[in-house]
Amino acid sequence: MQILQLGESDNPTIKIEDGTLTISADRDGDQIMITAPVPSASVLSQKAKAVPAAPVVTKSVRRKPKYWSRNPRYGENHAKAKLKEQDIREMRALSLDEEYRKGFESMHALYLDLAKVYNVHYTTVYKIVHGQSWKHVKNA
Repeated sequence: MQILQLGESDNPTIKIEDGTLTISADRDGDQIMITAPVPSASVLSQKAKAVPAAPVVTKSVRRKPKYWSRNPRYGENHAKAKLKEQDIREMRALSLDEEYRKGFESMHALYLDLAKVYNVHYTTVYKIVHGQSWKHVKNA
């Protein structure tokens, strides 16, 4: 197979006569001519009818992200989880440890410190310590 690309500088002409397609052009003083038979209009219309039309899509289907399902994943099995169950147990144990809590002026300062360590927001630490989130994790 040979590929020939014609540009405007080649001055191409296209003719259809007596069932023959003729393409001619001049490139660098050489004349190029390509001929090919053209099927009749009735043959083309029969082929067009034989090809089924593509279905018309009237409504797009919005797919849920991969981490949504009928049985939602929670805890460390969730695709976007930053914490592990062991981290939750450590946070709860540290918040109950009197010696560790004495090093902070307030519980808020404790939450801020744990949030920095575990790279989460301090309200996340508050909710974990008070049992509002990660409820499925039992203390050891």
